[in-house]
Amino acid sequence: MNRATFFGRLGLITGIAFSSSTLLMATNTHRTKSNNLFFNKSSNAGFEPVIYKTPWGQKVIYDRYTFSDMKTGEWTEEGLEWAKIETLQKELNNKIDNNEIVFTKGPAKLVDGLWQLVLDGQQNSFLIETETGLILVDPGMESNTEKIVEQINYLGYKQSDVKHILLTHCHVDHAHSANYWQKLGAEIHIHQLGENPIRTGNEITAWYLIDGDEREFPKVEGEISVFHDGDKLNFGDLNISVCHTPGHTPDSCCFYFRKEDKNILIGGDTIFHNGKHGWMGHPYSDYEQYLKSLWKLKRFAVGGKVHNEKDRIMVRNPIAFDFLLPGHTAISMENVTRDIDKGIEIMSYTLQQRRKGIDYQWTEPYTFFAEREVANKPEIKIEYK
Repeated sequence: MNRATFFGRLGLITGIAFSSSTLLMATNTHRTKSNNLFFNKSSNAGFEPVIYKTPWGQKVIYDRYTFSDMKTGEWTEEGLEWAKIETLQKELNNKIDNNEIVFTKGPAKLVDGLWQLVLDGQQNSFLIETETGLILVDPGMESNTEKIVEQINYLGYKQSDVKHILLTHCHVDHAHSANYWQKLGAEIHIHQLGENPIRTGNEITAWYLIDGDEREFPKVEGEISVFHDGDKLNFGDLNISVCHTPGHTPDSCCFYFRKEDKNILIGGDTIFHNGKHGWMGHPYSDYEQYLKSLWKLKRFAVGGKVHNEKDRIMVRNPIAFDFLLPGHTAISMENVTRDIDKGIEIMSYTLQQRRKGIDYQWTEPYTFFAEREVANKPEIKIEYK
């Protein structure tokens, strides 16, 4: 199994060609200075992200795979035959290989003190600066370490400045290197249902989907800091709220925090740009739970008041997320509510198909919605949870 197939199975399935859209910002290697309370020194700002606009005008940091999905959706909506689409995909492959289409280079500064670390093109890790040290979110495979450390060093930090590893869930492509980072002195943070999997390296970590030298999950032997739904994790000048979102895995979580007046959602493998969702082929994957988790994100409010209204739950003043930082592929830089709404729509449809006895597991949103538009299919009936 190649690396792309492996990561597709763990997090989501991606397209195979590359595309273009409206480019808003090109890469910029200019470095600027910013104060850092913990390190008492200046750090380099990193690269400016490459931001595109989707066909509906949403600002996005595309990876090459979601870029392809977007364009394939456009071609589908234009009514092109698949043979023609394949030819266009090959042409875009050539353009991207020749650097005619550019993507974000890491470390990419999202706001002051928050960076995207670019790994293999579809895997995301994030670095957050706090008074208590650097937080590294989902460092992934141990083989990612060299790329991660290079980007940390570029910012003017050392590997030992990483004091916290924050895990969205226990899957190997997110948590494989946790033991490595703990041995360097970093504290491991994971939901209580993820503690046993990373301690024992059991099948919930999905180690069996990996080939080669990293097929075994390195067990975390030291102390683990576990959190629960609704907890607020304090890192000095930064508080991170935990939202338990099971479905992809029992321990899956999303995290909310504010930086530079932005409401930021770390989505793990629960919610992706345009409503894409994590792969559901594991024995413990739960579609009903997944839909409930998406509704939970839509209603998410720190300290918000909840009341019942017929068959749905409404939240007074739910948070409108500005950024969606998922575990894989594209980053939404605005209108995350749309991503969540599309996820609810897709998961509602998926459940309806499965209840008919159809083994329907996953769909690619750009093409899915384009095909429905071309076929003039009725609106999907939304299921409330």
